[in-house]
Amino acid sequence: MSNISEECTITNIAETYEAPSLKSIINELTQSKSQICNYSYEHSAKIYMIAIPKDGTIAFAGCEDASILVINLSLLYLEQILNGHTKDIVGLKLSSDDKFLVSASYDGIIKFWDVASRKEQEFIDISPLIIETLAVSPCGKIVYIGCNDKNILVWEKYNKKVSYLISHTDFINSLSLFDNLNLLVSASKDYTVKLWNLNTRECQATFLGHTSWVTCLAISHKKKLAISGSEDMSVRVWNIENFKEQCCFKGHVSEIYCLAINQDETVLASGAQDHIINVWCLNTYVLLYTNTDHTTYISGLGFHNNKYLASCSHNQLIVHDIISYRKILSLEGHSSFINSVISIPRSKKIMTVGSDNLLKIWDLDDTVVKATLCGHKSYISCLGVSKDHQLIVSGSWDKNLIVWSVKEKKQKFVLQGHEHYISALFICNDSKRALSSSWDKTIRAWDLINGIQIACLTEHKQSIFNLIQDNNSKYAFSFCSENIVRCWSIKKLSQKYFIKFDKIVPNLIITKDDKYLITPCFDGSITFTNIKTGRVEYKWTYNSTIFNIVISDDYEIMCFTFQDGTLNVMNVNKNQMLGYTKVDVKFLGVLLLSADKKYVITPGNNTELSVINIRTFTEYCSFDCEADIKTIINTQNPNIIVTGDEKGLIKVWNIHEKCLEFTFYGHTADVVILFLDTNCNYLISGSRDFTVKIWLFKEIFNIISLKKDQRLSEEIFNTNNTDAKHNKYVIKPSNELQELGCIHHIYPSLIYNGFCQRLIKKLPPDRNDCRLLFPNCVNLNHIYSYLGQYEELDKALKLGCPVRRDSSGHSPLFYALKKDSKKCTDVLLQFMIELSKNNKKYQTYIQYNYALRDDLLDVIKFPSNLVFNYLETLFIAYQKNDIPNSLKSFKPPVLIATNHTKIYLEKFQMKYSNLKTLENQEYFVEFRITPMKIDLSHGTPQFFKFILSLSQVKNKKIFSSRLIKTVIDFKIKEFRLLILIITSILWLNLLFMILSMLIYPESFIINSCYAFINFLLALHEIIDLFYEGFYIYIKSWRNYLDTISLTISFIWVFNNLYPNFDGSIILGIMVLLNFIKGLNGFRAFDNTRYYIRLLVSASHDIFPFLFICAYSTLAFGALYSISIESDKSTFYLLWGASYELNLGVFENHHEFSLNYFYFMLATTTNIIMMLNLLISILGDSFQKFKIEAQEIDYKEKLCLITELECFYLILGKKKMKGFLQLCDVASQKEDEEKKFEKFVEFEGKMDEFSKNMQDRICDLEKEIKKNKEAYKSLENEIVKMRDENCKRSEELALKIDMIMKSLRIV
Repeated sequence: MSNISEECTITNIAETYEAPSLKSIINELTQSKSQICNYSYEHSAKIYMIAIPKDGTIAFAGCEDASILVINLSLLYLEQILNGHTKDIVGLKLSSDDKFLVSASYDGIIKFWDVASRKEQEFIDISPLIIETLAVSPCGKIVYIGCNDKNILVWEKYNKKVSYLISHTDFINSLSLFDNLNLLVSASKDYTVKLWNLNTRECQATFLGHTSWVTCLAISHKKKLAISGSEDMSVRVWNIENFKEQCCFKGHVSEIYCLAINQDETVLASGAQDHIINVWCLNTYVLLYTNTDHTTYISGLGFHNNKYLASCSHNQLIVHDIISYRKILSLEGHSSFINSVISIPRSKKIMTVGSDNLLKIWDLDDTVVKATLCGHKSYISCLGVSKDHQLIVSGSWDKNLIVWSVKEKKQKFVLQGHEHYISALFICNDSKRALSSSWDKTIRAWDLINGIQIACLTEHKQSIFNLIQDNNSKYAFSFCSENIVRCWSIKKLSQKYFIKFDKIVPNLIITKDDKYLITPCFDGSITFTNIKTGRVEYKWTYNSTIFNIVISDDYEIMCFTFQDGTLNVMNVNKNQMLGYTKVDVKFLGVLLLSADKKYVITPGNNTELSVINIRTFTEYCSFDCEADIKTIINTQNPNIIVTGDEKGLIKVWNIHEKCLEFTFYGHTADVVILFLDTNCNYLISGSRDFTVKIWLFKEIFNIISLKKDQRLSEEIFNTNNTDAKHNKYVIKPSNELQELGCIHHIYPSLIYNGFCQRLIKKLPPDRNDCRLLFPNCVNLNHIYSYLGQYEELDKALKLGCPVRRDSSGHSPLFYALKKDSKKCTDVLLQFMIELSKNNKKYQTYIQYNYALRDDLLDVIKFPSNLVFNYLETLFIAYQKNDIPNSLKSFKPPVLIATNHTKIYLEKFQMKYSNLKTLENQEYFVEFRITPMKIDLSHGTPQFFKFILSLSQVKNKKIFSSRLIKTVIDFKIKEFRLLILIITSILWLNLLFMILSMLIYPESFIINSCYAFINFLLALHEIIDLFYEGFYIYIKSWRNYLDTISLTISFIWVFNNLYPNFDGSIILGIMVLLNFIKGLNGFRAFDNTRYYIRLLVSASHDIFPFLFICAYSTLAFGALYSISIESDKSTFYLLWGASYELNLGVFENHHEFSLNYFYFMLATTTNIIMMLNLLISILGDSFQKFKIEAQEIDYKEKLCLITELECFYLILGKKKMKGFLQLCDVASQKEDEEKKFEKFVEFEGKMDEFSKNMQDRICDLEKEIKKNKEAYKSLENEIVKMRDENCKRSEELALKIDMIMKSLRIV
């Protein structure tokens, strides 16, 4: 390779590529200019009207300056200007064969132009008459002109004859022709619509009903209807066969000036002065759609491809979807009135002209289909793409093969010769030949250059089902219903050998090295046949029918399925069976091995697509495809697969993210074949809708493949110096979507610009918007969550926009939480809650929650009432029926963590294999799983963050959720031994405190033991402080209590051993604090934990009572002090006496007096009041505590777990991370439901059995009746035959008598 540079240049990877942020993507979507107008021409004068031939190659535009513009629509440029008129062009019409153009001008001249040569041929001058409208006969020989003289002028070009149709009494406003019926319809200011017979030149009918000027006409050729719009605000439908009014549409509130009918003549659109557009059904004559978005009167209407309606007014061009009856977008570009809008035939574009002198072409492309190849008349059955990617060959049930040019996107040859369905085909590596097989028992070879058959191989005697070639196009192999596989030489087009099998061979596989032909058989055998010799080198035989098989290129992995659903994995090189698992296998379905050999993908009999991890033999994930899968293919990315289904959808799945990435819409029937080129540039599909489609795939694939750890491609240009330092590295991203300006190239212009407009104007999204995927894997949910548009977010979710992560690993919920958008967060949580209730969307719920896996901690801390409900759904009940609902293997509850969401009962049994089987007791159980992995490992930062998040929540209700309770109970069970140890240490601390305080105060050993225990407790507090953080640590009152008690305990021990001061006060505080701290030991036991929390709760609620009690005691003390004369202290008089009396201490040393009686009565009343108040407060406290007891209990457990988890952060780890799976005893309600389900199931079986018996009895009775009828019929036949025989015998006897008589006479 040539030397580029001798120096070393290494570019910083981080500077080379940075994935676009969501903010930059939104900015691009909301600020970029519309890309939907792909051509604009500005003339020197106003442009009034357009005429376009049916081939859509050119357009003619009539202008105010009397010129006619000729626009080349293929190359998009002004090709020519036709001059000849002297005033404004008021009419342009093409003949039906597109050979002639007729132009009319205010100068009173009508000209004939030859479309091919652009030369003027004929003209007629009718001035001073003013031309209002005109119509041209099919061949362009006659022109009908409506003028201001109330008559219709008929100009016969071929004989230059002019005549008139006379009947109207006012100006002619509009003319329309029924081409095939030789009828002309005219509309006039005289309020009438007239039907003219052009053969007799007479008015055949006059349609009366309008009460004002008739302004416009539309014609339905198929339905034979003439439709008129009037200034009387009505649209009337006239039947030209019976000359009656068919219908009258009323809905406008002003004059109607334009009408349009779609191509299949099922829908009529009307536009009026009231700024309103109405769309009417011509089958049922009902109003389908109304739009009021125009700000001025409607100046033009035009249908496009039977799907869209374009309406124009002053500087407004609006596109409407007439299938879903909605506005798609407004197109901006004109600055004055838009005079006309017309669809360009054979394209996805429309053209507009306006009074702003502009002619514009708008791209209404609405599909990612690059090309649709139509030509087959029946199902597409097989497809081949040449190695040079220039040709596509498709085979069909119409017995034909069609060769398509990829470059030109059109049919090249139709290969005919087969006499039955075509079953398979392939294109040789030289791209010059193709071979096809058919049910007509033949294999035919075709020349793709000349489009002819070159050989027909007829050795097969039965229908051929399969045909493949080796990688070098040297040999071909075919299988037919006679159970024979034949090997063919492609070069010689002759049979080389054949192999006979006992039963059907479902598929043929050739190894990557072209060494072996692999043939699985329904007789249970797998055969490896040497391609060159035709000899069987390896053979494995099993006792079950083999349905499907797939093998890796290096023979390391071979997967095959049995009829009973067993998926077997084998190492062919080592001849070793690696393992097996049960799957829902589909008969003759597709089996796909991922490119990295980690997974095997298999569609089931239902609509699910299972991804099996062939290392663990468990289901890694499962996709709900919502339709039966017909075909699957791999891509360059081992995590990306593509499927085609029976609904005509092509879906792109991401195995790693466990999500649906993108869906291609376009086919209307089963997609049976998919092909992806080696560079993933385009995708080709064949369908039972008789079409082959080529899809734009590269841009979508690049978006999907771009991840946070984006791989960067290296282009290394070596220099003469072999030292690595002298290499130049040009490092660039492999993804080409670096510039956000190219977003609009990814999707069709109509869909992309429509979404941008709705986003800017904050309008609700439509279904097409929900299918968009932008760079960085951003979709609508990310955008709306970031912008805080909760109503649009709710609409997008309901329309099916998936909840997924972008390439940065962020979900829509992440952006909603980051932006502190409570409404968006609530919308997402509510959507997930509702989705969990839909059993049919079980897999979808699993996938969406997997995308939210990194947001769980933030959701837990989010202050919303929906958090509890969402957490309840996170432990979702397992919906599949592949596990029992009752068991005797072990006693639930049992919690395990796995790497898969599918529940395998043996996983529970393996973990608890030491448990004895419960022979006498059966448990009705339910299984639950979490759709996201949760780390419950001891001593991991992830789990510590989880429990810290729980400790910070303000909504205590979440502690009642099944998930949180299960996790906390599991950890408490795991920590049981350590909890007991900590409790023992706490109570040993109390024991040694008592010993050192009362019994052995001077014992060095006792004091040292007491100090050592306090040292252990202090170490515990230091660990808590270090891992919890200072801010969280100081928020707990327990930590204050522990710190103070430890400090005082150390001071007291030191003073006890080395007396320096009187420690009586410290001793009292130490005793009090240590005994309070000792209460923490009761948290280890469920029974005592409840009362400790009740005690703490009551102590909080007792403060109001203490305050009132002190106040009343002091008040009555004051009364007591004035009621007696005493030399006692003031404290006793004010407080002591009344306080003692409240406590029941009553010693009266004074004589009885009336004052003292009043004091006793008041004090007694106070005692009763205080007791009642105390009972009331404690009763309320107890009731409140009882309601919140569960939450409080689990919060207390959580505090205990948090303290103990700190030890495991130091001591060690016990791994338990994965999808949590719980086997628990079914609740009583669920238990009854399951018993009822069993009863209903049994009852159903009995009903079915009874029905079957009744059916059999009915069949038997019918058979008996039939037999009786047959017997009777037979009996009648016998009687009839007997009678006939008797009659014949009599006749024979008569003949014999006659013969005898004649003999006698002789």
